[in-house]
Amino acid sequence: MPQMRPLPPLFPPQSQQEQHPPSSHALSNLIKPLLPLPPISQLVAAGAGSGDFPALLETLHATLSHTRYAVCGRAALHLHGVPSASSPPPSHVSIMCPASGRDVVLAWGGVAGWDVPGHRRRRRARRPGSAVVRRGTEPGGRDEMGVPVRGGRVWTVRIRCVDEGTWDGVGKRVVSSGGDGEVSVVSLDGLLDQLARAWGRKCEGAWAVELMLGVLSRLGEMGREVTPENVPHVVDQSFWLPFTLSYPEAIPLLGRCGLQGPGRGTFGPDFAMSAGSGSLADRKDNKSGDGVCLTPTLFGDVMMLSVQFADNRRGSLDEERPGTVSGNILFCAASSSI
Repeated sequence: MPQMRPLPPLFPPQSQQEQHPPSSHALSNLIKPLLPLPPISQLVAAGAGSGDFPALLETLHATLSHTRYAVCGRAALHLHGVPSASSPPPSHVSIMCPASGRDVVLAWGGVAGWDVPGHRRRRRARRPGSAVVRRGTEPGGRDEMGVPVRGGRVWTVRIRCVDEGTWDGVGKRVVSSGGDGEVSVVSLDGLLDQLARAWGRKCEGAWAVELMLGVLSRLGEMGREVTPENVPHVVDQSFWLPFTLSYPEAIPLLGRCGLQGPGRGTFGPDFAMSAGSGSLADRKDNKSGDGVCLTPTLFGDVMMLSVQFADNRRGSLDEERPGTVSGNILFCAASSSI
């Protein structure tokens, strides 16, 4: 059996001088360039590219202003100041367009040099963040585009396709991008209705509820009233009944926006049942005892009773005082005699 030749050493032999450990001065010279690293918070902030958000919106509008598009989702909420004007912008942007206009949006994006499905430039390395997840050609489908902005960052922009009826029914506005330009965005009414639809469909709530309360608060701050025609999913009894039961704190916010529920007009705006010492008029005038005001709202076979308790020794039904407790809700089967 032939003898195996020894393998060569993995490292060349060291001289006597090289076998000595390096001095502390040499180690400090090696480590010194690694020490002045910025805090991780600064690294995250630098990578977030929040300053590029207005530039992205201006780029979108400059390319798509003549098409049917509107910024939606969290980016639209941010533009309307929800949850607050000082909150950071989202990490991506979603736009809405009718399914019939999808190819037009993608075509103009390809002309502008964006990374879009079917228009990606060849013989060039793909930019980071421009991966296309899937293509959506029907209502409800989604595409993703990579949109470059000044400074070299590529933003992910998602396209949400909707049917013509949804597109026509959603309010849209042109607002400031936060910089020098403008952008088309879904209105607050439209966002409120979309959130109601999402909550009713998924009924998992926490994220949609928080955003809905933020939109309602913002509408109240602006003093704007919402017409039921603009928010059909909000005033639909399949949403209103379980939502106000689960989150009674939303009732005064809805009322400030002019929304009173789908069945409010069944008994007339001035109808009320009262119980307790003294009449309802007496309690409103703060003339006598305690009382309860019940305002019924009919939902098919179910009646919702909004209960308002008043202790006139401390406050009346018309005053926001510690003596007034409202927002309690009772439910009972609706009688055919009502």
